[in-house]
Amino acid sequence: MVITNIQPEEMCPGVVRKHFIDRATGAGSISMGLVTLQPHSALPLHRHRIEDVMIVLEGEGVLVEDGVETKVTVGMGMIAPGNTVHTIRNDSDAPFTIVYAWPGVEVERFPVK
Repeated sequence: MVITNIQPEEMCPGVVRKHFIDRATGAGSISMGLVTLQPHSALPLHRHRIEDVMIVLEGEGVLVEDGVETKVTVGMGMIAPGNTVHTIRNDSDAPFTIVYAWPGVEVERFPVK
């Protein structure tokens, strides 16, 4: 099956997601997509019940995981274990794009303040 015509979704200012694979597109146990952060934007702090894995495709950014900041760049992989408070941030002047995957479908994101 080929997944086409996925519409971009603005998750928050400067952050656009294309969620390609999940139950709605026929997957039984995995979700996957792309997130692009425009310069100087970030996802809000959040957590998932399950692992969140990511690979940097373009640019450079920062993974914040339980308050620890780690710079990431093209070709690097990241794992946020289940229930870990995390975010990704783009402090640069160029777009930052990741591919993400979750070992489940209909995955919830819980905001953290």
